[in-house]
Amino acid sequence: MSKIEGVEKITEDFMMEIIPNAASTMEIVFDWEFSDDGADDILAICGNDVAMVVMEYDKHLEAALKERGTPYQYSGHEIFVQMPSLRDAEFLIGGFYVTEGVSSMSVFLMKEAQPKLLKVQHKKKTEWQPHFYLQDEGIVLFLMDDQAVALVCGQNDTVTKGFVEVAKRRLAGERVPLIDTLGEAEPLEITDELLIDLNLPISASFESVTGKVLSDPSIIKESRARGEINAIYTDELVQVITSEDLDDFFKKEKIPFRKENGWLVSEAIPEEKRERILSRCHNEALIELTFLFYGSTPKVSYEKKQNQRFWNKLMSSHFHPVFELNEGSKCIVLALDGQVAICYE
Repeated sequence: MSKIEGVEKITEDFMMEIIPNAASTMEIVFDWEFSDDGADDILAICGNDVAMVVMEYDKHLEAALKERGTPYQYSGHEIFVQMPSLRDAEFLIGGFYVTEGVSSMSVFLMKEAQPKLLKVQHKKKTEWQPHFYLQDEGIVLFLMDDQAVALVCGQNDTVTKGFVEVAKRRLAGERVPLIDTLGEAEPLEITDELLIDLNLPISASFESVTGKVLSDPSIIKESRARGEINAIYTDELVQVITSEDLDDFFKKEKIPFRKENGWLVSEAIPEEKRERILSRCHNEALIELTFLFYGSTPKVSYEKKQNQRFWNKLMSSHFHPVFELNEGSKCIVLALDGQVAICYE
């Protein structure tokens, strides 16, 4: 094992631009002659505590994950691997230092990153965007491929300094257990403020309204999220309400539909066609919301949209669906440019 040459507290808050509640950062400097000497040290520091790995997108990395059968998400030009096996963690961290193409990596230890939706000002308009937070007692290691350092980030100095001491002991060969079970992220919180902004029903009329961050949709390829969406509910997909621009696609798939107020309203989707339909509808969510109804056909009415921007008037319907679910039924709304699935039960 290598030695730690120094530990220094970083006073700049630049990590909070990446992880908003990473309020404490300490830099560990190693004595590696070359940065690719670092894989064994980082793996020793991580132990069995890797809960999530986030890396810059690279097509060769994605191909390798597919070949290995490793589940992953693609979001915001980054690849997320949640709850990797020990072998997958070794593959990702070990490969990071010896292959080109990926310049940085975030390794969340003990607990997955917690997704949250933040409303941010973007020039003259506000947007809802997913951000990722540390959970309580969670740690993230930020690694760079050409530097013999690791940034250790936590919510406060006590957590960060405590883990640095653990890192020293693990590098010295000690077994230092930290947690019995890795902590998964809570379901994405969906606020009524967001639902109102999206012209969606608020939570009061439903048993639960939660969310899930999805892999980004694609303009020209199959959606990477088609399997993610399909796995949310196993109930029969009884109806889809999506952009009427998909009429030719639904005709090709031989799925009956009708048009209402600028929307395409389908009949039930056969099991063998679900992923193809979900892929196309998810990609269409870049332009317009898509509604997926499970269990039984909902009651749907339409209301005129208010304060539509010019380009939205040209590209989408002037009306938005308002739905009511029957007892035991469910709905997924693909929203925020397809980045989020909003799940009603």
